[in-house]
Parts: sequence; C-alpha cells; structure tokens
Amino acid sequence: MAIKRILCQNCSSYDKTEQKCNLGKTNPRKKHETFTLVELLGVQSLCMHNPWREELLLRMYRHPKSVGYMTTITSAIKDARVDLEWIDNG
Repeated sequence: MAIKRILCQNCSSYDKTEQKCNLGKTNPRKKHETFTLVELLGVQSLCMHNPWREELLLRMYRHPKSVGYMTTITSAIKDARVDLEWIDNG
C-alpha cells in the first residue's frame, strides 16, 4: 500500500527559486533514508510531513519495555471504536 505524502514542491515552506525548505528540514523519499538521516542529524532535521516521522518518534522515545496492544474491538459497523491498554513491564 502506497503512503500518501506531501512533496516538498507542494509545501508552503518550500522556496521554489532556491529549491530548498525555508525551515531547513528534509523529507527523504524512502523509509531507510529517513532512519539514517535521523541517526546522523537528529529528529529536528526531519520534515513534519514525513510519513514515517511518528513511527520513528515512538520507537525512539517510548519506554522499551512498554507494550501496547488492543484489548477490545467493537463492531466496525456499530461505531468503529478501538480500546487500547498500555502495559508497563518495567
């Protein structure tokens, strides 16, 4: 499944004449490039529109022993509600 994303050229922070972000952010096209960029330059260098940003932040800042899983899923036809329970094993 393809991830819909905002390209730099369509962003309001992008300067088309200089062909760079006015905020100094970057938006890599591939997931492994995103992870490498964050390892080298830090999360603050990553664009807010990057589709893997949230996943990466959760991996970096969530306690490694905490586990999230779904305990109850009500019928999608009724109200599409999902209950989550976080368990801290530490």
